[in-house]
Amino acid sequence: RILTPEDYGLFGMAAVVIAFLHTFADAGLGLATIQKKELSEQQVHNLFWVNLTLGIVLCLVTMASAPLVADFFKREELSGLLTVLAIGFVFGGIAVQPAALLRRAIRTQKIVLIDVVSEGLGYVVAILMAVNGAGFWALAGHSLASTGLRTILLLHGARYRPRSPARGVGTLNLVQFGGYVGAFAIV
Repeated sequence: RILTPEDYGLFGMAAVVIAFLHTFADAGLGLATIQKKELSEQQVHNLFWVNLTLGIVLCLVTMASAPLVADFFKREELSGLLTVLAIGFVFGGIAVQPAALLRRAIRTQKIVLIDVVSEGLGYVVAILMAVNGAGFWALAGHSLASTGLRTILLLHGARYRPRSPARGVGTLNLVQFGGYVGAFAIV
């Protein structure tokens, strides 16, 4: 009740763009990690860097397209909102491999706990921002707070620390598998 229908509508316009670009975010590499019978630590590190790079690219694409989306919807506020929400793609890129490692180890309870805690914190941030008059920014606060905390908790929960990428460790077949899964998701 604190936020207006206009706040939700504006956020919904941004959410359409974010949701569309999100279909490209994982690129199927999380599933590649989960399904591979024998997986080396270095392959996971390489996939981490691919996911992070993809997250950065999606962040930059979102930021670059934000003024165009704002013009399309004739709402100036969308440009800033999309620019802020784009940061979530970087968090998401970081989170893919730790989440996949927990799924691979069938640590379902830990994943659920991480998701519930991070969403809960996101709602607390949103409510505090809304009460203080932030309007639609409260919804963006929820998105970034929950995504950011989820990323931190996944890194900690999976005890994952990325290392430098390396050549010749058989990562290409995982990227190809992920590409097929990602293409299917897009279609």
